[in-house]
Amino acid sequence: MEDAKDLEALVVDLIKRDNVNIPPYPAVAMRLQRLMAGGDYGIADLQRVIEGDPIMAATILRYANSAAFRGVTATSTLEAAITRIGAKEVSKIALATTIGASAIVSGCLSQLRRRSWRLAMTSALLCRALSRWRRQDPEEAFICGLLHDFGRVVATACFEEVITRTRDLRVMTEAAWAEAVDRFHVELGLVTAARWNLPPLICAVIMAHHVPESDPINKTMIEIVNAGDAVAALLDQAPNLTAPDLAAIGLRPDETESLLAEVGTIATAVASIDETTPGKDTGIFRISSRVLAPTSALAEPRKEGRFPMRVLRATGDANYETTHFARDGVGFTGASMLRENSMIRMRIEAPKGPLEALGVVSLCVSEGNARRMEAKLFAAEPALLKLWLDFHASLP
Repeated sequence: MEDAKDLEALVVDLIKRDNVNIPPYPAVAMRLQRLMAGGDYGIADLQRVIEGDPIMAATILRYANSAAFRGVTATSTLEAAITRIGAKEVSKIALATTIGASAIVSGCLSQLRRRSWRLAMTSALLCRALSRWRRQDPEEAFICGLLHDFGRVVATACFEEVITRTRDLRVMTEAAWAEAVDRFHVELGLVTAARWNLPPLICAVIMAHHVPESDPINKTMIEIVNAGDAVAALLDQAPNLTAPDLAAIGLRPDETESLLAEVGTIATAVASIDETTPGKDTGIFRISSRVLAPTSALAEPRKEGRFPMRVLRATGDANYETTHFARDGVGFTGASMLRENSMIRMRIEAPKGPLEALGVVSLCVSEGNARRMEAKLFAAEPALLKLWLDFHASLP
C-alpha cells in the first residue's frame, strides 16, 4: 500500500523551521471566557460581545433554532437565542463553532479534517458527561475533549500545504492519510497549545493522552478524555452503542446506563453544532481531493430501494432519492452536494411510515449533474435501529 513517508519529511521540515500555519485562537470565544470567568455578567453583556462578530451572531441564532431545540418556537433575536441556549452553553458553542470553522476549510484532505473535528466535538460532549459522574469539572473536561486532538487538524493542513507546493498527485485511502497525520498530531497539538497560550491542564492532556500513566497529577482527566475518545470511536464505527461495547472499554455499569440514556441528546447536539458551523473556503487548497473514494462505505448486503428522502435543516430542507439500503446506512442521489464526514438529519418516506435518523456522510461522488452519496447511521436509538433493520429485511 502506498504511504506518505516522503511528504512526512516535508512536514518535519515545516515544524523545524517553525513555519506551521496555526489558526488564531477564536477572539470572540476568548472574550466570552474572560467575561464569564469574572462572574459579574448578564445576557446583555454576552450579547454585546457576540454582536461584535456578525458571523458568530448568525451562528448562535442558527444553533438556537436547530434540532437541539426541536419543538421550540423559532427565535429571530440574539437576546432570545442566548437566553434559550444559556450562558455557559453559548460560550461552548462559540468555542466549538469557531474552532470548527478553522477545521473544516476546503482542501484536498478536507474530509480528514471534518472527521477529526466531528470526533473532537463528540468526545467533548462525552467528556463533559463522564466528568460529572467522575466528579471532575465539566467545563474543563469539555475543552480538554475538544482541543486535545486539534493537532490532527493542523497536521492535515500541513500535508495539504506540501501536496500543493510539490504538486503531488498521489491518491490514498482516508485510513492511509489518517495514519500519516497521526504521527504528528501530538507534537503539532503542543505547538498549537503554545501559540494559543492554553492552560497547563489542556497542555498536559495533549501531551499525555496516549500514556496517562506518565502524568499521575492529571491522570483522572486524561482517563476521562481517553474514555470519551473510545466512545466517540464506537459511534464512528457502529450505528449504535451497546452496553457490552461500553463495558469492554472500561466504563462502570452506572456510567454505561447513564450514557446510554444520554447518547441521543449528545448525538443531536453534535449534529446541530455541525450544521450551524460556518465553513470556510480559503482559496489556498483548490486542488482535487487526494482521498480515494470507495465504491461503497456501507456493509453488505445492500438492497435497492427508491424512496423520497429529505435532509432536514433549520435553514431549509433539501430533497434526495434513496437508491439502496444497508443495515448501517443508506445510499441516495441528488443535485445538492453533501460534504463527506459532515452530519445530517434525514427523513426517508418508507412505505410503512417515515424513518428519521442522524447520519454521517460517508461518500459523495459526482456523476454528471447529480451526486451519488451514502450516509451511515449515527447513534441510532434501539427503537429506531429495530425499525431500520426490519425495513432493510423487508426489502427484496
